[in-house]
Amino acid sequence: MFKRPFLCLPFLLTLCAASAWALTPRQIIVPFYSDEEYVTFEINDIGELKAGNATPLQQAASGNAASDDPLTRALQDRAENIAALFTFDGTVKKTVRNFLFAVELSSPMPDAEGESFSLPGQPPEGTELRPLGKREESDLGTVYLAQMRRGKQYFLLGAHESDLLAVMAAVPESTPTPRRRLDARHFWGAIHAPSTPSPSGDGSAVQLPPPYAAEYSLWDTDRSLRMTLRWDTDTAPSSDKKKETTSPLLLGSGSLLGLFSLENTLSDEMRENIVDQCRSWLNSNGLDSDDLRDVLNGRITLGIAGTTSTLLGNFPGLYLHLAGANRRVRDVLLDAATKLLSEQAKTGTENFSEGIWKGFRTGRWSLLSAYGCVGDGVLLALQNSSELTRTPDLHDDMKAPLENPSPIMLNVDAEHLADALSALLHRFGGLILNDEEQSKSETFLRAMKAFTVLNVTGGDGTLDAELFVRQPEYRRLFESGALDDSGAR
Repeated sequence: MFKRPFLCLPFLLTLCAASAWALTPRQIIVPFYSDEEYVTFEINDIGELKAGNATPLQQAASGNAASDDPLTRALQDRAENIAALFTFDGTVKKTVRNFLFAVELSSPMPDAEGESFSLPGQPPEGTELRPLGKREESDLGTVYLAQMRRGKQYFLLGAHESDLLAVMAAVPESTPTPRRRLDARHFWGAIHAPSTPSPSGDGSAVQLPPPYAAEYSLWDTDRSLRMTLRWDTDTAPSSDKKKETTSPLLLGSGSLLGLFSLENTLSDEMRENIVDQCRSWLNSNGLDSDDLRDVLNGRITLGIAGTTSTLLGNFPGLYLHLAGANRRVRDVLLDAATKLLSEQAKTGTENFSEGIWKGFRTGRWSLLSAYGCVGDGVLLALQNSSELTRTPDLHDDMKAPLENPSPIMLNVDAEHLADALSALLHRFGGLILNDEEQSKSETFLRAMKAFTVLNVTGGDGTLDAELFVRQPEYRRLFESGALDDSGAR
């Protein structure tokens, strides 16, 4: 009665072994990782992406138009998983030194047009390697292509040297791969940059940034595209400077169009470099290094909200808030801003106060409305002074990150910002842009209307971004001709 189960056991073991030892594009390129500066990325389960049309990534993948190039078109039809590696020469110019890629195929590639070449030696037993041709690419230079077959698997291999194709074809199925810190079903990548003095290309030595290793991944939800970046670097702020994160100042009427805010995110090295560059200005204004350090360690916020009135009409308001400025810094900045605006506004300034804020504002008939004041830090704004008592409306998808602040914050209401920019383009585009620039600007704003909100939050080696899409405008971005310059769809 045990005969049938035991007969099935060898088959199951064989099936599991075949699955476990299947070669992946990542295994093919991992042996070429080195201590050099490199960028690698992977795209997986492409067939699954192209088969659906429900999520933002699927819509982007399925909407790609077929290429006019036969090889690229064949690859679009067959690509299942992709892994690529680019290494750089370590100079400031970031010249590509080596590159290679491996693409797992659903079926064999046809013969490609291109200059033929020969492969050195013979591939290992059980592996077939067939040259497909040599191509010249504008960005990469010469690319050698070959198709590899191992068992029932087919791969397209590409490299800048033909000898590398034979090395790639010899990679065994048992090749280990580094452990990822980020899981990504479809898109994943990594960056590595060593910290060593390297030639700049003109013979002089350049000190590269500190050791840096990062991983990034891209995925989606039903309503958004999401990306995560994780990095290891010795440029993180010292632990003794870490403190509770504060909220950015939200100021002005109407919608909050955009906000960029940082708090205590600079490394000691970066902060001291800024202090050194500003030392002469600090000395000439009676300030010292600690005054500037307080500003750099505090919350710095740049926001777009409210309104500023000018002789040409109303424009979106802009404000800068330095929460870490002490009294001496506040007085210096306010005095400098008062002198500058008095000269530009032509009609002078007047003192005013509102709650905890005291400062100056431009006169009623000035060229533009602006004010500067001190209270909780220092605030400089191109806004009507009445905006100081108002709080902007937040898009629903912006509320969560703004209610839970992080050291790094970028929040953009793309929907309302596109409307504001479109109005400005309609009013002034013909005066400052030629026809081509006007057309490109209109195309960009049409594309911008396919999105509603961008939120970026981060700190301590982490950066998370989420871009919410608007349907059906987003889907139409990937339809043929949806964004041509002739007009909107």
